[in-house]
Amino acid sequence: MITNKSRLCPLSPELDFDFFPEHVSLSELLFFDIETTGLSPKTSQVFLIGAVQYSDKLQAFESIQFLAESTDPGEELQILKAFSQLAREKQFLIHFNGTSFDLPYLRHRYEALQLSHPLDSCHSLDLYRELLSMPAFFRQMS
Repeated sequence: MITNKSRLCPLSPELDFDFFPEHVSLSELLFFDIETTGLSPKTSQVFLIGAVQYSDKLQAFESIQFLAESTDPGEELQILKAFSQLAREKQFLIHFNGTSFDLPYLRHRYEALQLSHPLDSCHSLDLYRELLSMPAFFRQMS
């Protein structure tokens, strides 16, 4: 497994965090997305998990990618373990349409590989569903 880390831009003072309770710090948030070899978790596997977290040490957002180097099943196991370790430190998992695909897919893969997962211990925020709840007029805006 390859792990890539890179520093992203420093925190913009214009970011609006009204989705979260006031007591939540940026370091408790984890944005993530998965890439898989197919749509069914029964016949495919995760080959990439990308995440963005805020690093108090760097005072900036940090991108982390866990990437399989081959189709060896051990690679997926390493990716899921690494993501678990990262997610266990967070309170919120933030994703785009992850409620419908990413979270159920990950749950199935964790169970298939007999791994415990952090998915149920974190609050989940699906940005896609938040967008759908907005009036249609605002969804057209850039």
